[in-house]
Amino acid sequence: MRFFYFLAYVGAILVVSVAYILLVYFQYIDWTGGDAITKYFVPPHRGWGYVFGYYFVRFLLYYLISFAVSVFFVLFAMFLSKKFGGVFFRPEEPFLGAISIFLLGHRDFGYWWIIYALLVFGLALAGSFVKRKRLGDGARFSFYWLWLPSSLLVIILRGLIFKLL
Repeated sequence: MRFFYFLAYVGAILVVSVAYILLVYFQYIDWTGGDAITKYFVPPHRGWGYVFGYYFVRFLLYYLISFAVSVFFVLFAMFLSKKFGGVFFRPEEPFLGAISIFLLGHRDFGYWWIIYALLVFGLALAGSFVKRKRLGDGARFSFYWLWLPSSLLVIILRGLIFKLL
């Protein structure tokens, strides 16, 4: 099961990478076929670096930051699981969290993955408190069912906040 989530994580990275390449290609096509001004944004007037750099700053940079955070999260979660004998995370959970963190790196979401991480850990703390104090159960509260629904909740909250503003 863990391998399936790893493949889903790699698949998400590949989809975003292909989307970046397609965006650059279509932007190049648009600029070459555009009016007189946009033709100066592409070779031979400018180098290929300008076309790639334009979408790097507008699209890929956000994903690179969220990718780095998601890789750090996977490594840190695996380290914690190994050190404490799997107390904190099930084997597939690091990849579920990493997928959500990475996909929330889209430019439209900005740095909402920070709010996502705070929400997940806040809900886990609240769930652990209720489980231990109110229900008297000594077992830990699992993150397993929080990863993806929390990312959807962050997306919905972002949409609602921007509609209200």
